[in-house]
Amino acid sequence: DDLTYHFVWEVADTVGTQNFTLSTGTDVVGNLVIEAPTSGAEIQVNYPQALVSMTGGWNLISLNVTPTESGNLLYLLKPLQSSLVYVFNERFKMLRRRPTGDWSDGVGDWQMTEGYYVKLSGQGEVKIPGKRLKLPIDIDLEKGWNIVPFPFPSDVKMNVDEVFADIIGDVEMVFNEQGSVYLPGGQGFEMRT
Repeated sequence: DDLTYHFVWEVADTVGTQNFTLSTGTDVVGNLVIEAPTSGAEIQVNYPQALVSMTGGWNLISLNVTPTESGNLLYLLKPLQSSLVYVFNERFKMLRRRPTGDWSDGVGDWQMTEGYYVKLSGQGEVKIPGKRLKLPIDIDLEKGWNIVPFPFPSDVKMNVDEVFADIIGDVEMVFNEQGSVYLPGGQGFEMRT
């Protein structure tokens, strides 16, 4: 009799599902033999997705995938264009809507080694399919402020010491999009209440 099998495998950072009918039988000594699938096999590949949820106002974002489609930032943020106000990178190159309604794109393609500031007029989210980033990634840091990504899935929780362990001696200050500040080396915090 023919049996139906369901296989899930990971290949080249993608998850694939293949449904097909296999012919089974036994060889001359009674071992189970599974023959290759016949024609008509269906293959569906589902790429991982980065879900980027943003609030109205300023957001600090990055991706944990390399986009499978265009890497152009304006293209990737297309579902948010009705509420998109500004995007800029660490060099303050900007993506913005001109008064004429078209876009001025000084940012260009998404860089996996950068984070981006995005200002929205209202909340929104975008799903970006892609291949998982090969970690760790090398990020060139320049003297002064850098906007760096957190290229891990959103459910990964790491403290700041772990993330910056290799360079902590060179870090003066780190802050996140909520404005929380981390000062390495047991330094104190100034707080207004």
